[in-house]
Amino acid sequence: MAGLAALLSFGSDRTTTQTLRALSDALAPRGDDEAMAEHGASRLLVRAALPKIYEGDGVALIVDGIAEVTSLLTRFGMHGPSGLLSGAQPYAVILSDPDGLVLARNHDGPPLYYARSRGAVLVASEPAALLAAGIPAVPNEAVMSRFLNTGACDEVPATFFDGIRRVLPGQVVEVSRHTGASGQSDGWAVRAHPPAPSRSGRLSARMALLGALGDERTGMVLLGAGQSDIALPTAALLGVALAERESHRGVPVYSAALPGTGKGVPNFTSAVLGPIPDGAVRHRALPFYTDEIDVDGFVADLGEPVPGLSGYLLWAMARATGGEVDTLLAATGWRGPTGHLSRLSDRVAARYGVTLRFPLKDLDGTDEGLRAELQTIAERTLPHASLRAAATHSAGLDPALADVLQRLRAELATALLYPRTGEQDQVALAGLSQLGKASGPELERLWRRYVLDRWLNI
Repeated sequence: MAGLAALLSFGSDRTTTQTLRALSDALAPRGDDEAMAEHGASRLLVRAALPKIYEGDGVALIVDGIAEVTSLLTRFGMHGPSGLLSGAQPYAVILSDPDGLVLARNHDGPPLYYARSRGAVLVASEPAALLAAGIPAVPNEAVMSRFLNTGACDEVPATFFDGIRRVLPGQVVEVSRHTGASGQSDGWAVRAHPPAPSRSGRLSARMALLGALGDERTGMVLLGAGQSDIALPTAALLGVALAERESHRGVPVYSAALPGTGKGVPNFTSAVLGPIPDGAVRHRALPFYTDEIDVDGFVADLGEPVPGLSGYLLWAMARATGGEVDTLLAATGWRGPTGHLSRLSDRVAARYGVTLRFPLKDLDGTDEGLRAELQTIAERTLPHASLRAAATHSAGLDPALADVLQRLRAELATALLYPRTGEQDQVALAGLSQLGKASGPELERLWRRYVLDRWLNI
C-alpha cells in the first residue's frame, strides 16, 4: 500500500516544507522511498517501494492501488472529476489541476482523509499523517457515541477526529479556489460529491468467494466476528479455498486460541478440520494470552477504533503470519458493521505485508437465496462430517469475549471509573459488575468502551 499526501496552499515557505516533511515521516510505514512534486498551488507526495508521480495534460496524479493511469487521465479530460472512477479495481487517487485538487476512491479503494489548516487543505492516506502535520487531535463526540452504541464506524464522512473527514468508497471530492465578494481568492472550497452507486449488481456467493482467491500465498482464518450464524459462510469459504488450490500443499488455516478462556474454539477447529483429508490443510492455532493483549498497539496501527474482538484478533493474526502468507481470507462482514474493514485491511497490509480479504462483506446476509447458495457450495466442497460439525459447534467459533473481559477486569474498571472524556459510562459499569450474566450485545459494547478508552489514551 502506497502512502499518498497533498498540501494545497497559497504560496510556499518554511512552514510548507515542515508540513510536507511531517506528512512524509508519518507515512513512512507505507513505503521506504518518497517522491514529491510541486504542481501549481499543490504539493504532491507519495511514499512507496517505487514511488511515482504522473504528469500530463496540465495535471499531476498519484495513485494507491491498481489503475491504468493513461486511461484515467483521458477520462478526466473527457468527463471531469467523475472520470476518475472507472473499472473494477479498487484504488485511491489524488489529482492536481490548475483549480486545486480532486480526490477519488474507486469502489472500496484505499482510504483517503482531508482537513483544513490555517488557510490550507491537507490530504493523506492516514489521519496520523494529518495529525503530525498540525491538525488538532480533537475527538469527535458524535462519532464516538455512535460507535459505542452501535459499533458502526467509517460509514460516513466524519471520522473520530473532529477536524478530519474521509473520502467514502465510490466518492469524488473537489477542492478548488473560493472567490470572495471582492473577486479575489480567499481560501479553498470543498465539494464532496455523493458516492457513486455500485455498478457490480447482485453478486453471487460463488463469484464473491472465487474473486477473493489469487495467485499469491493465501491462507484462511477461522473466526466468527461474534456472529451467531457465521459457521455456514466460514465453511463455504474454507471449501472454496480447498477446491481451488492449485498445488499439493495444504491450505494454511489459522485459528485464535486464548489459553484459559474456554474450550469452544479448539472444539470447532478439530471438528471441522478433522474429517478433511490429510495434507489438504495446514492448521496452526495462534495462542494469544490475555495478559499480552496489545490494544494500544492495535489502535495505534489502525489510527481509530474498530468494533469487535475479531478486529483485534485479525490484526494480531496477520502480524503473526507475516512471511508465511500474503493474503488471509475471513468470513468477517457477513453481518454487522463492515465500513471499518477496508481500513483494517489497509493498515495491516501497509505494516505487515499481509492483505486481509473479506469476500462476503458486500453480500446480504439476510438473503435466503444466498444462504442456500453457500449451503450448496459447502456441501460440494467439504466432507459431510465437516459441514455437520460446523453447524453443531458454531457457537464455539470465537474465543469467549466474556472470559477475555473477565481477565481484563482491572483495566476495564480503571477505564470506566476514570474516563478520558465525558462522564462515567453507567451502562458499561453495570455490565462489568455482571459479566457472567451480560448479553452478547452488552459484552460487545463493553469491549468497544475499552478500545475507545485506549484510543483516547494514546
